[in-house]
This record gives sequence, structure tokens and C-alpha cells, in this order.
Amino acid sequence: ERVSSKQIIKSLFQKEGSIDRTELLDILDSDYNIDIGNPGASYFAELGLYFCAINNTIYKSKELYNEELTNYLNSTEEK
Repeated sequence: ERVSSKQIIKSLFQKEGSIDRTELLDILDSDYNIDIGNPGASYFAELGLYFCAINNTIYKSKELYNEELTNYLNSTEEK
């Protein structure tokens, strides 16, 4: 049975909460011999993921992005 690149990406995010886009593209290329180009936010949104262009990271959900951003901002306030 053939597995699509989108199915592979979805399975990677079942294990990981977030992955840097460059790292994801490297994993797809080196581990699966898949080249999906340089997709933008809409590609990942189709998969139910959230892409943040500011830090070039894909998140399992927008909620996880918000949570990590809030944690980061709170940690910088304390310093």
C-alpha cells in the first residue's frame, strides 16, 4: 500500500508537538526520499497543523503554538 507524504507528515506529528520546517524537510528527504518543495502555511493547514513563519516551525495545533508562546513570554518576563 502506498503512503502519501501527507500521511507521513501527520504520523510524525503524532509523536512530536512541533518540528522546525527545515528539519521536517530534511527528515522527509533523508528518511523517506520525499521532496515536497518549500510549502507554506496553507499546505500544513490542510493537514490540521499550524505553521508559524516567524520561527519557521510547524506545530501540532494552534493551541500548542499559543501555549509555547505564552510559556516563552512568561519566562522572559521573569528575567
